[in-house]
Amino acid sequence: MRPIPFDFIAHWIWGVLTFFLLLSGFSIIGGRFSWMMGNHFPLMDTVHRLVGFVWVIWVAWVAIYEVKQLITEKPMVRKWLPIGSSGFAGFNFAITFVLVITGVILWFMPAVPFRVAVVSFMLHELLAFVLMAVIVWHMVQKRHLYRLPLVKPKRRGRKQ
Repeated sequence: MRPIPFDFIAHWIWGVLTFFLLLSGFSIIGGRFSWMMGNHFPLMDTVHRLVGFVWVIWVAWVAIYEVKQLITEKPMVRKWLPIGSSGFAGFNFAITFVLVITGVILWFMPAVPFRVAVVSFMLHELLAFVLMAVIVWHMVQKRHLYRLPLVKPKRRGRKQ
């Protein structure tokens, strides 16, 4: 059995953490989405902060891994790594960078000026909606949705 590449693991851990951030974040923003976590605002806020903290550490780890790969090895095709310098990975890196910065500002909300907090919240929420649309596009584009084993095709065998 071949070992699983770190890029593949990083991709799916990134995806699971992002899913929990989107779920808890949309539950925080108001009554329209709060039903997703049982209308329990303190739970939603705690989950979002904890998962966000783990996500930021994971982002830093993956970024360090990417830089180390670029410095120590020949450039190779890393099709699973969630961040990079061009294409979808570059777009993902830019959105991630802004979400981390605005998330840190919102974490310390009482200590930051009101206008900064409002702009940070608007950017954070807008990029979360953009990220959700981009993830759906990514799943369709990469055909992850079509690989679900919901229906097994019938095999046509020869009768003997």
